[in-house]
Amino acid sequence: MEFFNLIRATQKSGKPDGVIWRTAKSEARANLQLEVDLEDAGIETGRGHDYNKPIRTDFPVFNDLPAEGVLDFEWCTRYELADDQRTWQLKAGAVPADEFHQEEESQDNGAVIVDGVDTSTGEVLDVQSKADNSDITEGDDKNTLYPVVKLRRPQLIISQFISDSVAHHVTQRQRIQIGALEMDTDNNYIQNLLLATRSIPEIDELTTANLWKLTDAVKKVFPEDKRTELGLLLNFLKVWIETPHIDRGILVKEWAGGNRISGVQKQETQTTTESPRYKRAVTQSMANLGIEIAIAQLYPDAEPGKISRPQLIGAKDLVDRKEDIHVKALKILGKTTDILDYDAHSIFGVTRAIKWNSEEDTSELRAIVRNWFTENGIYENGEPSKGYPEWND
Repeated sequence: MEFFNLIRATQKSGKPDGVIWRTAKSEARANLQLEVDLEDAGIETGRGHDYNKPIRTDFPVFNDLPAEGVLDFEWCTRYELADDQRTWQLKAGAVPADEFHQEEESQDNGAVIVDGVDTSTGEVLDVQSKADNSDITEGDDKNTLYPVVKLRRPQLIISQFISDSVAHHVTQRQRIQIGALEMDTDNNYIQNLLLATRSIPEIDELTTANLWKLTDAVKKVFPEDKRTELGLLLNFLKVWIETPHIDRGILVKEWAGGNRISGVQKQETQTTTESPRYKRAVTQSMANLGIEIAIAQLYPDAEPGKISRPQLIGAKDLVDRKEDIHVKALKILGKTTDILDYDAHSIFGVTRAIKWNSEEDTSELRAIVRNWFTENGIYENGEPSKGYPEWND
């Protein structure tokens, strides 16, 4: 999920307002990261400081969105919150700072035209004239082919998106379609795709063939008839770029199936002795069990014995907020007869192995837990789980 925050300055401070956004797996993690970002920027908020407490707003979809994780003080010179204090809108007379919006001074009244709209009156002007189809000449016809390498980057991406295979040339009909899609601000799918690809510099280095593979992967993971979250699309593109070519098919299959993995894990043959499993320094308790479950749910990469202070704080916050997914997991696991005997690795493992927001009822989830521990559980003393024969028929 993406989280967009307004850092509003107090009137007497005379300082500019700022914004910052990040993607995070939960609100708790987003809040922790925001605190770190503000501390790194030397900004203190609240009573007695130059800035008010951050305001969470709806995520804006504009081409000149600041880079993720960057505290930006220029955004608020162009945009403002609407009356609902959640939705962002362009200020009257302002122009987005991107390559798609060009200012045109009207010769007769000095009006500013942005993508065919007079920002001073709101009048919609001739949108078709704004489409960049300058490579289509008067003598062209339906048999004319246009090389995609001569297209601007956004148009090149669209050319591959609309093609069923790698396209090195497009027809006149396709060329007109490309221009129309680029200018169609109501098409959130295409606009999000263009915005997301602009945010990842590595995409500029892709060959035409690999660019088509990227757009093909996007279509397989994100159906065009469903709303696509910009933050989720950004995450997928970043992971796809970082994944080796040979593993991208697996990545796409997992994401298309709803498993938002951060990479394809390789199973390596063990050539060295396993390091000893982590053992707790204190006797296990139900309170500590709740913390371990929270850490496992919040941080997929966290390992027992290597928990950082921010991760611990985030886990305690999740416990205090009593979110359903954590309460449900603690209730189910806590009813397991020998739950306090299992080591931390087993608690982390069973927590991550089960979808706690699924439709299974309590008895089904308890059975899944018992089966997992029977096959994988290790007690704190190093012995394997004894299983739960009392539950067998």
